[in-house]
Order: sequence, then structure tokens, then C-alpha cells
Amino acid sequence: MSGGGNWFSEAQLQARRPVWNALSWMYLDTEVSEDRDWRIRVLSASPYSIDELDTIHRDEVRPVCLPNLFDVAGVWEGFNADWLEQAIRNHKRGGENWPASLMARVHRSKAAFKEEPEWMATRQGIIALRAQASEPA
Repeated sequence: MSGGGNWFSEAQLQARRPVWNALSWMYLDTEVSEDRDWRIRVLSASPYSIDELDTIHRDEVRPVCLPNLFDVAGVWEGFNADWLEQAIRNHKRGGENWPASLMARVHRSKAAFKEEPEWMATRQGIIALRAQASEPA
């Protein structure tokens, strides 16, 4: 990561944007399991290992998107990509707002993160799809 508060290179941003978008869909105020197959395909195609995806989910997307689940009029049609990127970059710089900061602290433990049902189902799907893709024809 480079200095000056710019935590991501352009190449990192290009790789992360679709991952951020796919992961953010788990925090919409709607039935998110319906989009699981799409999310699995996007995340499986990313250059990140399953452990890296765990970290991106836990440390980048979840802290900024989780508050949506507690908003009376939460986002349900998808987060604005520019907003999502800026919110994640602000969070990584330590410029997060206090509700997001509090939610991130409350939910930062790996135990709570690992037990999140939609992420666990998505995670298992990624592992299965990648294993299937690596099998000889």
C-alpha cells in the first residue's frame, strides 16, 4: 500500500471493486440469498484466496455496509459503487463515522464473523466452484 493516505494502488482497486460490490450485496435490506450464485461466481473469479476474501469482507466491506441492516430505510437495490469505494477508503484511513466504527468493533471478532450464515454459504460456494474448476476435464 502506498503512502499519503491512498491505501490502494490502481491495480488493487481494479481487482477489489467487483469484490467489494459482490460482498456488499450481503448487506442489502432484502433477501440476499437470491443473489448468492452471482456473488459466488464473481468472488471465485477474483485473484484473492479464500483467506484474503475473508479479510476483505471482514475488514473492508462489513464495517461500512453492516450499519445498513440497522437503518429503517436501508439500501436494498445495491450500494452506489463510488460511495462504497470512498467509504472503504475512508474506513481504511481511519476516517469512518462513529456508528460504523462502533459496529465494526462489536462485530470484529472472527468468531462472530465466521458464524455469519450468508457469508458461510457464499464462502462454501466459492471453495466448491474453485475446486470444480481445478478438476481435470
